[in-house]
Amino acid sequence: MVLFIFISINVILKYFKYPSSTELSIGVQTQKFPLFSFCNENPMKRSIVDSDAAYAEISNMLKQFEQFELKTITKDDYGFSTSTMRMQRFNRARTMLRLMMQKLSAADRYRAGYAFTDIVTECTFMGKTCSSVDFTPFLHPDYGVCYSFVADREVTRPGAEQGLRMLMTVNQDSPRFSLFDFLPTTDSATVRAIVHFPEDYPDFSKNGFKLGASSQAMIAFSRIMMGRNDKPYGNCTKPGEELENYYSNFTYTFNSCQHSCLQRLAWEHCKCVDPLYRKADQHTYCATPADMDTQWNFPLSVLCLLNLTSFAAAANSSNGRRVCDCLPPCSESTLQKIVTYGVYPSAKYKVAAGTQGQRDVLLDGQGGGRTGDGDEDSDDYDGTTTTTTTKPKTTTTSKLTTTTIRLTTATADSIECSTEWLTKTVNIVSVGQQAHQCRERYPEIYNSSKFTVIQGWPCTSQKECKTCVMFASEFEPDDSWPCWYDDYRFCDRYNNMGAVNMKCDQFFRMFDFIPIGVNTPNISHWEQGELPLSSGCQSSWQTCWENGVCKRIPSSSDLQDLVGNPLLDTSFLQRGDVDGYTTPCQLQKKALAAANTKFVSPGGPPGFRKRRAAVPETTTDAAKNATVDKPGYGSCEYANTNFKGAAECIRWYRRNGLMFELYYETLQYQSYAQGPTYTIVDHISMSRTRNSTLQLVSMLSDIAGHAGLWLGLSGIYYLHTILNHMFECPSVISVVEFFGLFFMVVLTCVRGRKMVSDEDAIGEEVANREKQARRKTTQSIDSIDDD
Repeated sequence: MVLFIFISINVILKYFKYPSSTELSIGVQTQKFPLFSFCNENPMKRSIVDSDAAYAEISNMLKQFEQFELKTITKDDYGFSTSTMRMQRFNRARTMLRLMMQKLSAADRYRAGYAFTDIVTECTFMGKTCSSVDFTPFLHPDYGVCYSFVADREVTRPGAEQGLRMLMTVNQDSPRFSLFDFLPTTDSATVRAIVHFPEDYPDFSKNGFKLGASSQAMIAFSRIMMGRNDKPYGNCTKPGEELENYYSNFTYTFNSCQHSCLQRLAWEHCKCVDPLYRKADQHTYCATPADMDTQWNFPLSVLCLLNLTSFAAAANSSNGRRVCDCLPPCSESTLQKIVTYGVYPSAKYKVAAGTQGQRDVLLDGQGGGRTGDGDEDSDDYDGTTTTTTTKPKTTTTSKLTTTTIRLTTATADSIECSTEWLTKTVNIVSVGQQAHQCRERYPEIYNSSKFTVIQGWPCTSQKECKTCVMFASEFEPDDSWPCWYDDYRFCDRYNNMGAVNMKCDQFFRMFDFIPIGVNTPNISHWEQGELPLSSGCQSSWQTCWENGVCKRIPSSSDLQDLVGNPLLDTSFLQRGDVDGYTTPCQLQKKALAAANTKFVSPGGPPGFRKRRAAVPETTTDAAKNATVDKPGYGSCEYANTNFKGAAECIRWYRRNGLMFELYYETLQYQSYAQGPTYTIVDHISMSRTRNSTLQLVSMLSDIAGHAGLWLGLSGIYYLHTILNHMFECPSVISVVEFFGLFFMVVLTCVRGRKMVSDEDAIGEEVANREKQARRKTTQSIDSIDDD
C-alpha cells in the first residue's frame, strides 16, 4: 500500500511539472533558394569622402582619428583622448561614423558607396549568368550600400551545380595600386554576407559571416525547422505576442527582440538611440558635434551607447534584473551552414573574369583596349612589341548590350542635363499659363541636374504641369524613385527614398514619370499616385516579397523602347533619331529642338530625317534581353588597359579578389517538434484545453494501472494471510514490498528527468530496419525460386 501511494504521488508530481519531449522527423523536398545579402566591409570610398563637401564632417573625424593614432593630432573634437586603449578609440570612431552616415541622404550614401560592378565581377546561378537585375540594393547603418541576390527558383537537387557562384572584389586598392581607398575605421578587406529567408531581417552582426580577400569559400547549407511549446511546457513567443518589437515587418527572432530591447535601454539612459538598430517613431538618433551646443556633450552620448549593457544588473545579481528578457520563437526555420576556405587566386593564375559580352562592354569603355597582339604573360603590357595588325573594335547588335556600352562610356563625365526651355510666350501657348507656372513652383524638378524634364509637346502628359520627368543618369540605383512613400509597412526600407522631398501622391498629381533603368514599385496604378497596400503580406511573407507590394519590377534602360509609350508623341520618336545610344539628356535636347520647330516654324525642320525602323525588331533570344554588366576591372589579359601587366593583375586580385560558391548541401530537412510527454494524440494539432484534458486522462491511466497492480498484490497478500492462519505458512509479502519500495526509490533518484535523443541510436535503428527489409526481400526471392 505504501509503495502504491508513493508511485501515485510521483506520477501526479511529474504531471504538474509539465514534462516535454522532442520528436525528430526527417523529410526530403525541393527547396526555395534563399536570399544572399552582402556588403563591402568598407562602407564608403575614402577618395569620395575626402573630396566632396557633403562628407566634410566624416572626413574631419577620420583625419583626427588617424592623427591621434600617429600622435600628430592638434585638435580633438571627438573625445579620442579620453580613451587610453586603441580598441576603445576604434569602437568610438566606428560609432561616430555610423551616427554621421545616418545624417546623410540616401542618394549621398549610395554615391559614396560601392556600385554593383564595384563588388561583383562575375556571377552565375544554376549554370546561367546572372546580372545586376537579379540583385536588390539597400542601405545598412554600418556597411553602407549592400545587395541581396533574389532568386525565385526551386532547387531540385543539391550540390554546386544548382547554386550561386560569384567572383567579388573589395577594391581596397586601385588597379595600379596608386590609391588606397579604405577608411581608417575598416579593419579587414572582406565582404560581409548572410544567407537568410526573404521574410527574415538580414542581421549581419548575429548570423552573418565574412568572406575575406585572397580566399575561395564554399558554403553548403541545409534547412532545420524547430517547433517549441509555450507555457506550461516551455517558454517561447508566438507571432503577435512580442511587445515593442521594432522589427514587426520581419519574422520574430530572439535577436530582433534583443535589438529592440537595447534601443529601449538606450532611450532610457542615453535619451537617444543607435542607428545600428531599428527604432520607435518617438525615438531620435544620438547627435554628432555639429548638432550640439558644446562639443563635450557629444562624447558623453557616444560613451553611453558604448557602455549600454553596463546599466543593467547581471541576471544572477540580488535583484535578478536581466538586460533583455527575450524568448525564442515558438516556430523557427534556420539554415545550418558549413563553410570551407581555400586560397584564391593561385600564384600564377591569370584571372579570367566575366563572359564575352561583359568583356566587350569593358573594352568598348576603354575605346577598344590595347590594340595589336601582345604577350599575355608579360609583366609590362605597354612595353610589349605589338604587330601592325590592328584589332578591330568589338561591336555588337544586341540592343541592351549597346546600351550598357553607352553607360560605361559615360562614367567619365557626370551627366548634367541642360535647363534650356522654350521662351515664356511660346511655352504658354504650348502648355497654358497654369502649367507654365510649375517652373517657378517646383524648381527642385525643373532646375535639378538629376532629372530630364520635357514640358509640353512631344510630352503628351495631361497632368497639372503637363510635364514628363525621367532620371538624367542611367547610373541611378535600381530602387531610385522621384518621390517618396511612407506607407510601406512590410518592406519599409523602401520608405523615404525619394530623389526630391515630395510625397508620391502629390508628385503624380502634378507630373508623369517615365522610368528608365530603375525598378518600378509593384503598385497597381503608381503613375496615378496610388499608395502601397499590405494585402497578402499578413498571411505569407513570401508572397509579399515575391509577388506582393515588396516586389520591384525592372524597366528598360534603352530609350528605343519608348516607341509606343503613350507619354511621348509617336511621330517625334519615329523621326527624332532616338536609338540605343541616345541618353535622356540628349532626348531632352531633341525634344526642345522639335518643339521649337513645331511652334516657331510649323512647316517642320528641313532635313529632319525619318528613322530607318520605327519599331525595333522583335526577338525571342533571351541573351539579347539580358542586362550585361561591366566585369569589374576585368581579366588579366593584354587588351585590358586597367592593368600594367600579368604580375600586377594577379597581385591585385590576390589583395582584392575572392571567389565563393553557395548551394544546398542536401534537400533533406530536419524538423524538431517539442511536445508534452503526457499525451495520446498529436499535440501539435490540437488546442491547449483539449491537450491538457487528454494529458490528465493519460496520467489517471498510469495511476489506475499502478492501482490494478497493487490491488492484485493486495489480494495475494490477503490470500496469503488466510492461508497463514490456516496452515501457519511464513509471510514473505512484506519483504517483497520492502524490496520493491527500496528499488523504486533508488531508480527515481538515479533516473534523469529528461531523455536525450541519441542520433546514433536513431541511425542504428534505421540501419536495422533496412537490414530487415533486405532480408524479407531475399526471402521472397528465394521462395519464388523454390516455386
